[in-house]
Amino acid sequence: MKILVSFSGGKDSQACLIQAFKQYGGGNLTAVFCDTGWEHPDTYKHVNDVCLQMGVRLITLKSKCHDLAGAAGHLGHRLRVLLLGRAV
Repeated sequence: MKILVSFSGGKDSQACLIQAFKQYGGGNLTAVFCDTGWEHPDTYKHVNDVCLQMGVRLITLKSKCHDLAGAAGHLGHRLRVLLLGRAV
């Protein structure tokens, strides 16, 4: 049986990871980190360090669109066009 635990690096997801480790062991356990590209550098280090110390496999999922500032700018442009009553 494979066990997946969503691990953000925060205290609650870390508690879940520890509980799963205690209950199922590290062999079948995988931590899944969803990287938005906006995390603090210490968060990346913490997530990796915890998984290394526990001997838990880590999978990092990354968004194909890390440029949220560019996306927000595009949405802002579309909103301005809509507010001016022009077709987008």
